[in-house]
Amino acid sequence: RNHSLNRVAEINLERLGDPKAALTVWRKTLSYDGRSEDARSGLRILLDEPGVSKEAYRLLIDVLSREGEWKECAHVWERKAFGVEDPEERQAALFEVAKIRGYRLGRLTEGHDWAERAVLATDATPATLAAYVEVMRGMDGRDATARVLMSIGKQTPSLSIEITRLCLANGYFHDELHGVFQCALAAEASGLQEVLDGLASEFQAAERSPELLRILDGAASMAESDPLKVRLLDRAAQCASSLTNGVLSAVVYWKQMTAIPCGEKKGWLSLFIHG
Repeated sequence: RNHSLNRVAEINLERLGDPKAALTVWRKTLSYDGRSEDARSGLRILLDEPGVSKEAYRLLIDVLSREGEWKECAHVWERKAFGVEDPEERQAALFEVAKIRGYRLGRLTEGHDWAERAVLATDATPATLAAYVEVMRGMDGRDATARVLMSIGKQTPSLSIEITRLCLANGYFHDELHGVFQCALAAEASGLQEVLDGLASEFQAAERSPELLRILDGAASMAESDPLKVRLLDRAAQCASSLTNGVLSAVVYWKQMTAIPCGEKKGWLSLFIHG
């Protein structure tokens, strides 16, 4: 029966030039026998037919998934990733490859690599970063995730707050976030105040003000411009004064600010407001 159906599909495709009719026949064949190599081979041919390629990919991936043939399924997703023109479709396909390689086949390093390809396939957005972190969470990818997020933060400082939020939500704290903050410093000319506000609120919401203080302290010591150093020390003073027994530390930061011959010194006000 399957052989007869396959012959009908071949006639529709080769003689009549009707890939949609061929697809209908091969879909019917696979509903009877998911392991039909004739039908699978036919769908692979249709992957290159513009009018039916999306449905052919969907059917082939569906049947391979149902049959648990994950290695072959990954190959089909790879083919789709490198065959589509739409960047978002390509990215989605790359994420699927990552999940199959990492989750289904247990090849974590391969999964990490494919996930990195996916997140870098388009310009980074909060949504793509969240998708990347979600995929990596299931593959024991903490170090790789932090490395990629740092790289994206350096290239796109405007995303530093979103990267901070993702790091906090997924348990990446002092070391990783210090790197994120250094990325944020690069955004000084286009909204460092917003970055500082965002970082402060995120850390305080996570009840991790001591770690925020360490990051601010380190960033202040590395700041190259005096105005930036003053702003960071002011933030550090505010943060310190909010901690138990932190007023003395806040005074130290204020004294460091007063020694810098520039900027508006608001640190003393912070002590009284927040102390």
